[in-house]
Amino acid sequence: MNYQHILSRTEVRDGRLIISKAQIDSISLVWFEKHSGQRISLYNSDGSLIRKSILISPSKGNSWRISCGSAEIVQKLNPGDKIILKERSDGNLEISTFDWLKGNLPQNFTLKTQERINIGENIYFQTDLILYDTTDSKPKYILDTKYKNPKHSSHEDIAQVVTYAVSKDCPETVLVYPTELNHSLDKYIGEIRVRNLTFALDDKIEDAGNTFLTKLFS
Repeated sequence: MNYQHILSRTEVRDGRLIISKAQIDSISLVWFEKHSGQRISLYNSDGSLIRKSILISPSKGNSWRISCGSAEIVQKLNPGDKIILKERSDGNLEISTFDWLKGNLPQNFTLKTQERINIGENIYFQTDLILYDTTDSKPKYILDTKYKNPKHSSHEDIAQVVTYAVSKDCPETVLVYPTELNHSLDKYIGEIRVRNLTFALDDKIEDAGNTFLTKLFS
């Protein structure tokens, strides 16, 4: 359930939104109780994203404190503005990456998701994302999204994406993580380039996407 709140009834203190229990209805009260201590997403009333990941701190007394990560975010909001709080949709890195890339790729690229690669009867691979060059319709990058944040890419994950690349005759494959790993990867296995890159879920989506594309095409 999404929750819409009018800022004129919201106190701003130290870069945080303060939501008073006395100022919300019973349905919204249940929503806040459910999501207390969790990260959610903050939107303007027109649906535009303000912050992908913000924390609702456990309630203290008669209010909740919502940390927006930056006082600048709060300063851009005006009294009387409506904001929308939603459950985080970015828990699925594949969806977040796909949604941003499909609207921001250069014109010579197209994106396919969940493409099946058949290698035999009843045997197939299912890829997360593949970027195709529209000039020759050939795959250029296979992206495999990961949700955990290990110190480095595992041997199993590397073997998996290399297998995808060999099956599609694709020159590059990338393991995509929500946060930067301690150990970066940029190696050639045969003629296939294998890397790990970050699509940072805690950053603004535009910043995360642009940074990802810059590194992908480097």
